[in-house]
Amino acid sequence: MNKILHNIGILTLSATLTTGCNNKPAPPQDNKTEFVVYNYPHKKATKLCKPFDAKAYREKTEAGRMTHDYNSITDSIDKLDAKDGPVVRVFPDTLVQGNTAIIKVKSLKPLKYPHFEYPEGVNLPLYKINDSIYTGYMASTPNIKSGEIDIPVKDLDNNLFKTVKLWIKGKVFENDSIQTTPAVSQLHATTNENHIIGMALRTKSDTAYFGAPPFQIPVKGRYRTEYGQKRVENGILKENYFHKGMDISAPEGTPIRPLQPGKVLVAQMFKLNGGTVIVDHGQGMVSAYLHMSKIDVKEGQKIGLKDIIGKVGSTGHSTGPHLHFGLYVNGKNVNPMQWLNKEALVYNPKKPTHSIRHAIKSLAGKVKHSIK
Repeated sequence: MNKILHNIGILTLSATLTTGCNNKPAPPQDNKTEFVVYNYPHKKATKLCKPFDAKAYREKTEAGRMTHDYNSITDSIDKLDAKDGPVVRVFPDTLVQGNTAIIKVKSLKPLKYPHFEYPEGVNLPLYKINDSIYTGYMASTPNIKSGEIDIPVKDLDNNLFKTVKLWIKGKVFENDSIQTTPAVSQLHATTNENHIIGMALRTKSDTAYFGAPPFQIPVKGRYRTEYGQKRVENGILKENYFHKGMDISAPEGTPIRPLQPGKVLVAQMFKLNGGTVIVDHGQGMVSAYLHMSKIDVKEGQKIGLKDIIGKVGSTGHSTGPHLHFGLYVNGKNVNPMQWLNKEALVYNPKKPTHSIRHAIKSLAGKVKHSIK
């Protein structure tokens, strides 16, 4: 009986692991490591020869979609005829909560303060790219309501070019549970800390330091906590809170580099956020890096992709060495995953992937229990 159950387990598991992999079983998972590296799906589906994780695959697909959308809208807007007046395009037309849409306007005549109206009634600028193209970014957060919204695109005199329709698609954000010591759990930001960080994150400068996506990952490590997750700390759910970035675990002292070139707005040690660097990438795009053990840049300094801005640490409200980094568009906190580069991410789910032997044993036990 045990032999039959053992064979059932092998056949079932093998069928799962060999899908799309030329019928060759994936190599056994190394029991000494708790993370899995996944290939990035290009235009054609990548054959994954390692245990498949739908969430990691989906996140990588979203990252690639931003690159595709950015390139598509740039190519398409250049080819449009704007003889009869400004033309407007938005990509994507369906926006998942937390993601960003690109709005582009083409006009053969100079425009005076072209802008679009955010759902909250705030006017946000469209930045001049060249003599005829203007670009803006429509950011969403986990708190934005799902459904269809209208985005009016206007100029200084409120002349309406077009009302763009955008569909906001809801997303389920999971809980993230952490355990902290009393000293850490009781940490709160000072008024000065909130003011300095808040002002920096709302920066909107005309100069664009950043290039086309994808953006580089700031540190080598294990991708842990996701954007948008709700926080359960010491068994208590924090109200009106969502995780405003991504956490990547790495050894203390690991070098950190910026997502894109930019100008350093903040480089300080804070009570709650620890070692903090905030970088302005221009045109409403700002990135934040928290909990550093050391800061290697100064406020006002211009930095490039290869510059080290600091080292991984566990300062402020932190449970261990990691980098929390967030991306802000027009002051709204968005999902950084949408903008990241195509290289393989190191993904570390909360429950480590088990070895093949353990999976077979577990499956056989379930089959045996159901027979009883």
